[in-house]
Amino acid sequence: MSYLSVSDVSSLFSHPPFMPCPSCGASVRVVEEREHVCNPERKLDFELFQLRSEVSALDVEIEEYLSSTQGRFEQWCADVERRRKWGDGIEGEPTP
Repeated sequence: MSYLSVSDVSSLFSHPPFMPCPSCGASVRVVEEREHVCNPERKLDFELFQLRSEVSALDVEIEEYLSSTQGRFEQWCADVERRRKWGDGIEGEPTP
């Protein structure tokens, strides 16, 4: 039985042809790493992906706040302000 040494195995995987860009997550050829320019939309998507747990936690926090007494009051104030500005029945048209 023949075993590979740790250095033999690690040398097989130590130089992958592609690596993820740390800023946008794009798969970039290692030899072209210095020339890579991040796409702004991809970078934003990647940043949002990294923040997904915080974003979902924010949804829960907002829902909890809006269920509280203060949150319901804030919703009521916003509704009164909206009705004062836009009227009761006509959507999208300000009152004269």
